[in-house]
Amino acid sequence: MQVTVVGRSYDLGDAFVVSTGSEGVSIQTAEGSIFSTSDLMGLTEIVPYDERDEAEAAEELRLVHMASDEYEAAISIYHCVCTQHGCVCVRTARAFTSRIPITERARPVEIPGWVSGQPFDEYRCAEKLDRRRLLGVIQDLRTDEAERNARLNNLEARLQRQTSPQLVEQVRKLKRCQVLGLLAEALGELTQELVEDSQGHVVHEVMYEQNKPSFRGRLFAKGATIRVTDDKYPRTATLQSMHKELRNALVGSFAYDVDCENSEYRLICSLASQLSLEHLVPTIMSYRDQRESHLDMICRQHLVSIEDAKRLPNIILSSGMYKTWLRIVNRTSHGVDPVRRFATNLAVEIRALRHELLKHPRFGWTAIDREHLRSKGKSDGAIDALLLPRIVQSCENEVLGIIHRSFHRSLWIIRAKVFDGLIIEPHPACIDAALGLKQALADATTACALQGWNVVLLEKPLHGLQDQPLKAITEAREVMRQP
Repeated sequence: MQVTVVGRSYDLGDAFVVSTGSEGVSIQTAEGSIFSTSDLMGLTEIVPYDERDEAEAAEELRLVHMASDEYEAAISIYHCVCTQHGCVCVRTARAFTSRIPITERARPVEIPGWVSGQPFDEYRCAEKLDRRRLLGVIQDLRTDEAERNARLNNLEARLQRQTSPQLVEQVRKLKRCQVLGLLAEALGELTQELVEDSQGHVVHEVMYEQNKPSFRGRLFAKGATIRVTDDKYPRTATLQSMHKELRNALVGSFAYDVDCENSEYRLICSLASQLSLEHLVPTIMSYRDQRESHLDMICRQHLVSIEDAKRLPNIILSSGMYKTWLRIVNRTSHGVDPVRRFATNLAVEIRALRHELLKHPRFGWTAIDREHLRSKGKSDGAIDALLLPRIVQSCENEVLGIIHRSFHRSLWIIRAKVFDGLIIEPHPACIDAALGLKQALADATTACALQGWNVVLLEKPLHGLQDQPLKAITEAREVMRQP
């Protein structure tokens, strides 16, 4: 446990020695740090005790530590065995109390057999992987690696001479499997020195960082980079960056995936509400509240899948055009098209809101990114279009920080951050994970709402999917069977 006194931070740990004497009280930790009564500024209270035999002597030291931020206070209780020579104290309980009214209750953190009390750090996660399953995936991929690589080289050579949708799709599937294999190999090498627990799990630390000049926006996991030819966005050997099916295999037996539904449009609506700009975005508000109806209209009008329908609002948000979406889904517009009207309204409202956001001092940091983009030859119009997604991603990261903190306070272990979601594991003492997750989701939603963010948190498929076949491997082998 850390105590900050007159600008200095001390870690008391789980045990320390209290000495009493004519000059007052002093505390010595296992690391050797010493505090005097004047240093502690009244943060500690030693309960007076009667002189008695050492075998009978037992008193408590109560230390109240107010955390250095606005969200929570930490309270630790120590049990001390005291004699005339002083007291030896060991922490027996610790609790968090939150300033959020609906969750204003103490939560025990330290449970025997589980190391807890780690400070909150949104830039760090302890990734946990099932290494035995990882080695199984690696061994499976090695059985036909040479044949897959030879087939990939052959198909790529054919693409140089002629092109067809079928060839392009076959190459894509083989490359996807290739990248998954490289990720698995990198993880195997990374974790080979780690000690497995009784279930074959290993834990290692992963740091996160922002990659924009303004240091705003999404947090990206740092790890070994996996690069292949013409890969525009190389992956890293982390839970955040790996293929979904590989993540299912490596953490599905113990972890859960929490995600914000339709997060980008919900964040935009929240921003509009916070800045009293709702009148600028009626169509966007309608899409937030009646999303299924709008998507159904797109599906029926153009006979596309629900996934293709979802792509249209996302393309418009990124300053794309309706005709771009039509080309991607191989459709044409005809007659009185309500989808065109919907897309046009979205685009107009997004531009109006963007204009107001870029003027607001809250987003003054975008000037840094603007200059960087200008130095790369981007026009002002193109820069404005690029800055809105960065604002949204900055808000996304702010909200994810609130959610992260809420789950941390609810005793869930954060294993990874995946942009607008978290990979989490329940506390080992949790009896009913499903019930605990339901309450934790409600608490996190309330925490966001109290800071002006109207989000909907959902559990996405992950838990229990560890035995499902890996799609990338299955599809690659289907290509191998084709003539």
